[in-house]
Amino acid sequence: MIRQLCKLCQVAEVGGIHNLRKYSLSTIWRQNSILMYPELDDDDNDAQEVNKNDLVKPIIQCSKKVFNFYPGKVYNKFEDMPIASGSWHSVKSKGDYFTIFPVLEKDEEKCEKNSFSDLGIDERLIKNLKALGIEDPTVIQKRGIPQMLDGQNIFITGKTKRMMRNPSVKDVDILVGTVGVVSKLTTVRIYKLDYVRHVVLDEAHALFDETFDDKLGYFLQRIKFGYEQIDDNLPESSQLTLSSATFPSTIPEYLSKCINTDSIVQISTANTHKVLVPQKFMRLGSTQKAPMLLKFVKPRALRREPTLIFSNDRATCDWISIFLNQMNIKTFNLHGSMPTLIRNGKYRAFKNGEVNVLSTTNAGARGLDTIMVDCIINYDFPLSTIEYIHRCGRTGRVGGKPNGRVINFISRPLEIEMTKKIERITRRMKPLPMFDLLEQREKHEMDSELRDLINLHK
Repeated sequence: MIRQLCKLCQVAEVGGIHNLRKYSLSTIWRQNSILMYPELDDDDNDAQEVNKNDLVKPIIQCSKKVFNFYPGKVYNKFEDMPIASGSWHSVKSKGDYFTIFPVLEKDEEKCEKNSFSDLGIDERLIKNLKALGIEDPTVIQKRGIPQMLDGQNIFITGKTKRMMRNPSVKDVDILVGTVGVVSKLTTVRIYKLDYVRHVVLDEAHALFDETFDDKLGYFLQRIKFGYEQIDDNLPESSQLTLSSATFPSTIPEYLSKCINTDSIVQISTANTHKVLVPQKFMRLGSTQKAPMLLKFVKPRALRREPTLIFSNDRATCDWISIFLNQMNIKTFNLHGSMPTLIRNGKYRAFKNGEVNVLSTTNAGARGLDTIMVDCIINYDFPLSTIEYIHRCGRTGRVGGKPNGRVINFISRPLEIEMTKKIERITRRMKPLPMFDLLEQREKHEMDSELRDLINLHK
């Protein structure tokens, strides 16, 4: 850490020490930065350039314009596809960048029911929604609510806690909680599951992680699920609704023991698995990341604009917080190893505007209400498309600030591989598939070891 800070402060060419606390970086460093990233000389906001010949805005805008990608361009299956990140494994590529602008598809399916009343929602609930400023249903709600009211088991994907120490022993209509807490309360029979008629699993993809297999599988097996509910006074079985920003490639095995998975209908929008805000990918060396982070965050902090910074591990998350605080930028860190009370307090301070920069890990990518955030910085790039979608989903949310954006620092080999995959998929105009580079690499290594063992015993 000390070595990195020394490299930030010292410029060998002039032999001087510069005070970064006042953000008075050397003229030479500034000139080099402008040469390397000319778009930062004016403002760090991305703007789509217009091709003078055809006045068409690019979908992918690159520092090397030869790689710009425009609407209407189609690559054949066997055609060699030029990509801006193709040479990023080379040291000479440092300073290169490109921006992907969202292309939103319109949902062709029209819904005649345009209000919550049309969807059959109880007027008391509609009144509560209006009190929260929610007037009209979203596209995914228009599609999902009718299926839900018809008793269908559904999996909803779209763009869109506190432990009970003294739980109420009165009859309740709706119980909200984590799997662990609800499981404990039902195990000791404070609440019974005999008449549960609707189970909703929010952030379903996270719950499908193998760490939840035993706990969630045991809990769900205690509930009687049906294939499809019949509109009657009292259904004989329970209905299941799964909600997530991403649809998993496989359904957990234990779920098939609880419910007929053929009964689950997937409901999604045209833009599922697509990032709905501009994404800038910047090829940086490892020693360039900290000064570039400072360059982006400092003016935003002065304007009191909320910024979320993601890293892949707790140590980096903590280091970013220490570094920015030393630069007189008030920053909080937040990760899963912290006690819940401390995490809640730090997030509350960020949400209320007491602090405008939050350094976090994937723990901050799900379940947090971040409608005030309009800038995400991936200091470490995630190696899973699931995590990338969830991180990007912290901005550009319904009811949130317009003009959100994502900035990605790319420096490590696997990060470059992820970038190349995302760029290729974008040029094919396809939604992001679900894959994890670390899992793929581990599987490849295991397969290689297995082949070596087989060859050894031949």
